[in-house]
Amino acid sequence: MPPIALSASLPLPRGWPRCVRSAVVQVISLARTSLALTQGWASESLNPELRQRAEEDRLQHEIQILREEIRIKDARMEQIEAHRRPHYPPTHRLAILELRAARGWTLAQTARIFLLSPLTVASWVGRLDEQGPDALVRLPEPVNKFPDFVAYFVRRLRVLCPGEWPAHLISDRGTQFTEKGFRRWCRRHGIRHRFGALGKYGSLAVIERGIRTIKNECTRRLSVVPYRLAALEREVALYCSWYNGLRPHSWLRGATPDEIYHRRRPAIRAPRFDPRSRWPRRSRCAAPQTLIRGRPGVRLNLSVQFLAERRHLPIVTLQRVA
Repeated sequence: MPPIALSASLPLPRGWPRCVRSAVVQVISLARTSLALTQGWASESLNPELRQRAEEDRLQHEIQILREEIRIKDARMEQIEAHRRPHYPPTHRLAILELRAARGWTLAQTARIFLLSPLTVASWVGRLDEQGPDALVRLPEPVNKFPDFVAYFVRRLRVLCPGEWPAHLISDRGTQFTEKGFRRWCRRHGIRHRFGALGKYGSLAVIERGIRTIKNECTRRLSVVPYRLAALEREVALYCSWYNGLRPHSWLRGATPDEIYHRRRPAIRAPRFDPRSRWPRRSRCAAPQTLIRGRPGVRLNLSVQFLAERRHLPIVTLQRVA
């Protein structure tokens, strides 16, 4: 029914503008009740796809509500001049820096989200390891032993980086890992602690190879290693982006980590170009085996670009010449 016919068939009562605000609140309350009943019915359905869809809708609704709460709080704080706003306590400053690390924010992004200045955030980062009662950044609880430190960062990782946690912790035989308190903490949290093979090369191969690769392909190839933490973080972030999304890995048979993680078809398995005009189409090639795209004997153009103009982060593409 057109809106004009609807308004004509349902006349509004007199004085309705005086009740607009209460009507809005009541309508939202009714909508919330109806939504809760619908989601409750869907969450108890025998159809697994319907239950999953109900859970996704509930989470999306929760995200929108949280964003509205943050917007209202930020709007109130923005009305106060910057030098008159209440200061964050030292423990909250550490929480902000931990959230910045988890989000991968820059100084400007962190300052904008928490209504600060970039210089303030930079001063927190620069004085992160400052000791004494006047330290700008502090832990919410004392950490005097290594097991206490491991317990703290595991709790923070579960909050800021949720996901499935491994059942094993592999380390070397350092004194911090052989202490009784650390072993008791592992047993209390259901984590099985194992040592790498003593004196055997490659017993901790994954992390050792990762550290060596970052050194050989990133930090040691920089013409000037930046001293500012933010600049060094940017260089490492660029390398990680190139490493995961653009660099083929022999361990993954030529695929990239992003292709495996997101379950995309690896680009290396796409049909290949062959510049040899008389080469048999069914001939074998370097692994993995792929078909020839189009007719053999095409002319190709090799293009080499660099991520963010970093010469140690090449992007190689092969295109067919028209």
